[in-house]
Amino acid sequence: MRILLTGSAGQLGRHLCHRLTGHDLCSADLPGHDLCRPGLIDTLVTDTIDVVINAAALTDVDRCEREPELAQRINADIPRDLARACTRHGARLIHVSTDHVFAGDAQRPYDEDDAPAPVNAYGQSKCAGETAVRSLCANHVILRTAWLYAAGGHGFLPAILRQGRDANATVRVVDDQSGSPTSVAVVGDLITALLDHPFRGLLHGACTPGATRFEFAREVFALWSLPAQLISCRTAEMPPRPAPRPTDTRLISRHLPIAGLPSPVTWREALRHFYNHHPDA
Repeated sequence: MRILLTGSAGQLGRHLCHRLTGHDLCSADLPGHDLCRPGLIDTLVTDTIDVVINAAALTDVDRCEREPELAQRINADIPRDLARACTRHGARLIHVSTDHVFAGDAQRPYDEDDAPAPVNAYGQSKCAGETAVRSLCANHVILRTAWLYAAGGHGFLPAILRQGRDANATVRVVDDQSGSPTSVAVVGDLITALLDHPFRGLLHGACTPGATRFEFAREVFALWSLPAQLISCRTAEMPPRPAPRPTDTRLISRHLPIAGLPSPVTWREALRHFYNHHPDA
């Protein structure tokens, strides 16, 4: 199978580059490929491509809030142009999206039938990307995931590990934001399964049953035996940030079992697996 992977330099993209070595894989990302450059996508998506996996995204939530036009170009315009190209050339499009398309006020996990209502520029741009994919490419999968982490990655997990290794530090983590911590390996498992499965439509692919930021950090501290002091706090006690965060974006899937696709493991199982393979992360 000939696959075009966009966003190959990101934490999910790097994992997929290793994971999909059994396929004829073409990869595209900055600095070599600026997917925002007019016409570039048309040179990448040709009749020889069977599947496009779009892992390209601007995921810095605060930067998206400061630069909403850039967020729109990367998170909405690129998937729009990929969807059009896939339709022209008969390719399938697997587009990776996010839990931030939801408002976070449902007080229960979100499934694929819940309506998006993003509260920040990141979620709005990703929601626009989903809409474009859905309307422009019939042969698509939109795969929403959440709180991704990887070895050598960025975001919450490496920040906790870095701070937690300082024996003199006090690490404050909020206990009023909930989501679905998910390793790139879990998403890689699902994308690999999708390559041999005819499913079309929307899927939630995230670890269950969900956790608060503090619960996730507490498990990280326990696994890595971090010496710092970990304390919980409320979001209102933390320094203000440019982008509002949805309070509770836990994800569940109704479509995975119906389609006969494997359901992700629990977030604790995924984190233990990650620790066993990357104890020095």
